[in-house]
Amino acid sequence: MFGFSMIKMVRQHARKIDRPLRNHLLDVYQPYRIIPCFLHNALEGFGKHTKKVDVIIAFHNSDCHVDGVGAVEDAIDHHFFCQLKSDFISTSSCCATMTPVCLEYLLNHCEHIRKVHLDRTMINPL
Repeated sequence: MFGFSMIKMVRQHARKIDRPLRNHLLDVYQPYRIIPCFLHNALEGFGKHTKKVDVIIAFHNSDCHVDGVGAVEDAIDHHFFCQLKSDFISTSSCCATMTPVCLEYLLNHCEHIRKVHLDRTMINPL
């Protein structure tokens, strides 16, 4: 199980990825228990390039915001199925839809990223 590349990426960048996003990326491997093992590599490669994840990327401070968004745009331009949704200058973050391959590229090459959060709907307790 630990030989899969997305699991290695999640473990390597655990500080920069919040827990719900880590769980979401690791839940992709639940169906692998019932799939024959000779199909795992092909399905993992296909899933890494096509599965989309909505993320919020937080940068260290407002000085890093412009460079960080530029790095995110550069990463998105080089990968399919990815797009930058919106840019939040007041909180020094941006919202994007990314594949796990693009997310791994971004975490490896951008030093301005403080944390990557899963973009999910908030549940109203009332």
